[in-house]
Amino acid sequence: MKERFESEREPLTERERRKVCGRIGDALDRPGRRSNRSWILALAGGAVALLAVGILLRADRPADRVEPIVPFEVEAGPREPATPTTDPSAPGVIAVESTAAAADPETTRAEPPPSPPPRRCGTIRGTVRDEQGDPVPYASVVVQGTPVGAMTDTTGSYEIRDLSPRSYDLTISVIGYGGETARNVSVGPGEEIERDFTLQRETVDVVDLVEITAARAVIQLDRVEKCSEMGSSLKGGVVAQGGRVHSRGGRSIPVFPTTGGSTLPNDEVYDSMFFEHYGVNPFIAAEEDSLSTFATDVDAGSYTVMRRYVEQGHLPPKEAVRVEEFVNYFDQGYPEEVDGDFRLWIEGALSPFGPGYFLLRIGIKARSIPDGERDPVDLILVIDTSGSMQRENRLELVKRALRLLLDRLGPEDRIGIVEYGSTGRVALDPIPADDRDRIESTLRRLQPEGSTNAEQGLRVGFEMARSHRRPGATSRILLCSDGVANVGRTGPGSILEEVRREADQGIRMTTIGFGMGNYNDVLMEQLADRGDGAYYYVDDLREAERVFVGQLTGTLQTIASDAKVQVAFDPRRVVRYRLLGFENRDVADRDFRNDRVDAGEIGAGHTVTALYEVKLAEGIEEGRIATVRLRFTEPLGEAGGPPRVREIAQSFDAGELKGRIEETSPRFRLDAAVAEFAEILRRSYWAKESRIVDVLPLARAAVAEMPGDSAAVEFVRLAETAADLSDTLAPEEREEIHGPQITEPGKR
Repeated sequence: MKERFESEREPLTERERRKVCGRIGDALDRPGRRSNRSWILALAGGAVALLAVGILLRADRPADRVEPIVPFEVEAGPREPATPTTDPSAPGVIAVESTAAAADPETTRAEPPPSPPPRRCGTIRGTVRDEQGDPVPYASVVVQGTPVGAMTDTTGSYEIRDLSPRSYDLTISVIGYGGETARNVSVGPGEEIERDFTLQRETVDVVDLVEITAARAVIQLDRVEKCSEMGSSLKGGVVAQGGRVHSRGGRSIPVFPTTGGSTLPNDEVYDSMFFEHYGVNPFIAAEEDSLSTFATDVDAGSYTVMRRYVEQGHLPPKEAVRVEEFVNYFDQGYPEEVDGDFRLWIEGALSPFGPGYFLLRIGIKARSIPDGERDPVDLILVIDTSGSMQRENRLELVKRALRLLLDRLGPEDRIGIVEYGSTGRVALDPIPADDRDRIESTLRRLQPEGSTNAEQGLRVGFEMARSHRRPGATSRILLCSDGVANVGRTGPGSILEEVRREADQGIRMTTIGFGMGNYNDVLMEQLADRGDGAYYYVDDLREAERVFVGQLTGTLQTIASDAKVQVAFDPRRVVRYRLLGFENRDVADRDFRNDRVDAGEIGAGHTVTALYEVKLAEGIEEGRIATVRLRFTEPLGEAGGPPRVREIAQSFDAGELKGRIEETSPRFRLDAAVAEFAEILRRSYWAKESRIVDVLPLARAAVAEMPGDSAAVEFVRLAETAADLSDTLAPEEREEIHGPQITEPGKR
């Protein structure tokens, strides 16, 4: 019986699964269920047994009874083998039938399945060359008004597949050449169109810094009707490799679990902590893929979550660690930009943690704007007043933090307040920010109660922002919450679509997280991402002052939207490379110049730092190894005209690399230590030979050269504490963090 079940078993349908779970759940929910537990369990066992028999019987059904899977869209990535079939009711869309169903071998041999209908998808391919006939690599060939396109390889060739039959307009662009547009390129069913292009070189001086400015094209509202999932492209901020949502922590402290009882399950530190693991970037062979593209990120919430765990005597769960947010928490010391919006900064040296590898530090610095010169703001405070905000006195910390914010706002700014518990409601319509008495009186009246209807609270907040918009003023939603929604639509996917629509209309959102235990990092981080804002986590009043006072102008005044970085490595000199962090900010290389793809936002005075580990070819001592490009859109209405897309670039030569990490700036060395610390905490494969204590000498030496930087001093203390905590772990837990003991260092 067991052998037959294992060989012939088939997954339950969704309807069957719901039916079984519902029957068992109904029984368990009845009065007196504890006294009748034995018969309930017997009932459950009997139901499972009956279903097992049903599955065996169903496995003998003919293969032609297999029901097709409902079509769905896929962002990117390989698919399991499937047989495509065309749905006549939806031209240009491919349905998929499962190939995993059990079939009668004899029937299969006697009647082979019919051949699938011919594909209706079309293909456009060709080459892009210059006026001399030489190939133009890395040129973007994009279908206008869509995220569909391709990038030429080193031979100048491109291919756009899986297009529905119709006419398309193509745009070809690349730095150093004049752009070209091909209109009405017709593709028939199953047709393969050859279309070559010749670009004219632009006469420019050869300099290290190139700036390109162009008016943004009018975006077509119609989209390409995808002929199959192959036509999909990655959305900015979505990584191809997914991850599961985890809820976990560390060890035990006295709390009242939301799961019931008096002890947390799985020896967790805090109950109901929700994080998402986005994977770890691998090393990439430069000769196979020389481009690395990602959306910028100025979030810092992951670092302060870690700090809260360590200060409470526990190491954070690996799912809570995002390397880029650790690095970008710190002041980078980049020079101020006075002539333009941004300045690029590149520095490199031998890595102190990967023998034979170099560490590249790429920095972006936005121009600063004095408080008195920023645009007035319509700031809508959306405050979570649900019952969970009573824990740790969270709501009172929110009130104290917002009073710090009021100290920095002026009479031209306006404040509105929305609160939400079981429902969302207006607490205060927008009034001038200098009307402190009414604002503070409203804050004092807020009390924690009820469930958490985040969806309705945000909807009321966006409605208030829309109805009170002023010409020349910035509209911003500031969400203060622990992120755990339990009424209405509660998942990030169900709320994000509306947030994205509002951000596209210029109403951006910044999220501020509060509390430990019953906290949803996933929702808070993704809301800020889709809302074109930043995500912070406030664990005490000191952090509130840093966010609401020190970074206020950057939070309220956006310098660039849809900011993307692309690093082009020279495969003649670079063997392989790896980006540290930014896993959930990945952008498809072909979408770097596709300005419809959502990316990151950078505020006034903000900095973005990215670190790469790079392996050079043997004997390389000079020559360009990388070119860094930043592409962004100026905010709507800047200078009174339409939004403009701008792009700057800077190259880096092997001769600029330092032979020793000690020869670099102290900020560079601190970043190296912080990144390795984060890699160890998240159990990165590439840091399995490192221990937390290994980062301390580098960090201490760097901090000694940065007097007065309290955040850097605090990092050393946190790393020391974390090292001590790792020594108290059980052997198997310590091995998970530090890896097995290795007698000789290996290669990263």
